[in-house]
Amino acid sequence: MALGFFVSFASDASVIEKSSFEKYRVMSQKGLLTPVLNARFARDSRFELGLGGSYSPYSNLIKYYAVNGSLQFHFNRRHAIEPIYFGWYKPSVSNFTKTQVAEKFSSSPTDTEAPKMHFLASYLFSPYYSKMHITKRSVAHFDVFLGLGGGMTKTKLFLSQESGGVVNVTEGQNFWRPTLALSAGIRFLMPSRFSIRFEFRDFMYKTRNFNRSIFGNSLQMSLMFSIFFPSFPKARST
Repeated sequence: MALGFFVSFASDASVIEKSSFEKYRVMSQKGLLTPVLNARFARDSRFELGLGGSYSPYSNLIKYYAVNGSLQFHFNRRHAIEPIYFGWYKPSVSNFTKTQVAEKFSSSPTDTEAPKMHFLASYLFSPYYSKMHITKRSVAHFDVFLGLGGGMTKTKLFLSQESGGVVNVTEGQNFWRPTLALSAGIRFLMPSRFSIRFEFRDFMYKTRNFNRSIFGNSLQMSLMFSIFFPSFPKARST
């Protein structure tokens, strides 16, 4: 009887062990047993048209707001190109430039160059896609993307000069500058073909400040709303 009990216990233990092993084997090859939602929608061979705005608070010399437009083509979930990125900017000289810099160079105008327009094309790579719970019944789908691009920047020269205790700012000539751009951002996908993108983009180009020509950069953060097209097939009930 004791032998039979031992054999029965050993048999049950082996079943439990085997079950745990099988569970691990399945999870290691196919993921969690608990169902996880698929991607919100496939982006393969689809365009993404976006419109939004940006702001650059990072320079001590200039500040600007901008309106941005973007057209992207997604080859698949990871790879995309952005043949058109457009930015129209409303720059202004900062108070630091007016009160601190211009007063020290009151004998001659202080020049500060600011962006007016950007025309760029970029390659975008999305290394990470994930989902997270917002509420018990809602899940946010998002991906992280990185970009490298180039194009042209139209800039405007601002001349600041102190006279009688007042700093006057006048606009000078325009320049077109070859530009290199780096970008990083996060995109939240919404039903059934929309997204919200938040990104940082750094524009690097030759510029003039304090009567010197330098290779500078302009960093901005932007928020953009997008729509994907052509139309998506209707979701089938499962």
